[in-house]
This record gives sequence, C-alpha cells and structure tokens, in this order.
Amino acid sequence: MGKESLYAGFHVTYNGITDTTVGVHATTRPPIPAARENIQYFTVPGRDGTLTIKDGTVEDIVIQVDFSYTAYPDAWQDIAYAARDWLLGHSSATLRFSDLAGIFYKVKSVEVSDNLRQLKKIGTFSAYFTCEGYQYLDSGLEPISQGNLFNLNNQWAKSHPLYRISAAYDGTCSLTVNGKTLKATIAQNLTIDTDLMMAYRTDNKIIMNTALIMGNLDYKDFWLPRGSNNIGITSGYALQIVPNWRRL
Repeated sequence: MGKESLYAGFHVTYNGITDTTVGVHATTRPPIPAARENIQYFTVPGRDGTLTIKDGTVEDIVIQVDFSYTAYPDAWQDIAYAARDWLLGHSSATLRFSDLAGIFYKVKSVEVSDNLRQLKKIGTFSAYFTCEGYQYLDSGLEPISQGNLFNLNNQWAKSHPLYRISAAYDGTCSLTVNGKTLKATIAQNLTIDTDLMMAYRTDNKIIMNTALIMGNLDYKDFWLPRGSNNIGITSGYALQIVPNWRRL
C-alpha cells in the first residue's frame, strides 16, 4: 500500500480523543521507530577499542503521523484549528493506534507542521510525537492485591511501579521489594511513585516525600526487573501495586 493511500480502518487516538472525532484521519499507518539504548563509549589509554557503558535506559522515539481532512472552504480553518487544539497544549498524554490493541505510548511533546491546502477542500499536515521508547501495556494499569506477600512475574522490561499503601490507622510500615526495605509513615494512605520518584497522598495528591525513610536506597531500588519479584508489606497495612508493565 503506497504512502499516499489511506490505511483502511486505521485510527489514531491521542489524549483519549480519536482523530476522526476532530474531523481528520491518518493517511497512513506510521512506521514505529525501534528504541535505541543509551550507550556511552570511552577511550582508555592502553586499552584496545573503547569502554562501553550501558545505563539500562533508552532514547526517546519520534513517531510521525500524516493527517488529511476534507471540508468546505468556509470550514477548512475550523478543522485545522480543532486539530491543533487536539494535538497541542498537553504536557503529557497517551498515544494509541487502532491496530495495537492493549498498547499505548507515553508522549512527551508534539510538534505540528503547517497545514497545506492541497485542493480547495482538502488539507494535510503532519504531527511529530516525541515518545518514550517503550510500549506500555494496558494490563499494567490494573492494580494487583495479594495480601501482605506478593510474588509478581515480570515478563517484560524493567518496570516502574506504583505502590499504594493504606491502613485503618496511622503508623509506620515497612515495604520490602526483592530484599530491599524502606519505611513509610502512613496517614491513612500513601502512593509511592517510582517513575516520578516521589510519594504523595493517594486521595489528594499532596506531596509526602518526607514520609519515606530509605537510607542509602533510592526509588530505582524498588523497580521490578524481568522475572520473579518478591514484595512484602507490614501486617495490618493494605498494598496495591500498579506494575506499569512495558516492553521495547
């Protein structure tokens, strides 16, 4: 199928809104760039080749989606502005493609090209979505509860989970992940967000970083690597884990 052809039945959903809702449609199914590892190379005197350091992170990717729309001349600009309003002005959002069920991308920024009037009633433009290099799974947004002891099998890449702790009384509990333990002061509830690297009240989002005592540990120590992960919480406290499963 040529690039100029409409990819039949294909739709793009950004920030929860589908392209056709604002009067435009993707003209092609865009290619998705492969994520590349962040790698540093250092030359060491007296050593053959270079010293290679991988920190386990990947570069962002840019996904280009070409759009077109048809409108009477007096409505042409209205659709152009509606499309820009749809795509611009969000600090972060999700990007989904109709042929990737259960998968989404986390978008960091969007750039939109100028609208071109190909014919009197037809307009075209391109959107450039700068995304994290990972594909995120909808299944990773579902909270998991298994009492006070968890064993989670991560089939994917290392994930950055949310730990949601709650209790009927205020106090201090211990959260242990793969043998590493932090203490958390709980006033009814607390979310530990290892992706944003902060703690906050689950109900009102008030920042509660001082509620954590981690010693020499860091939020990264509570990420979930591929394979089996053992997690425990002090008896009397309820724990939910939102694993944020992702893959390359």
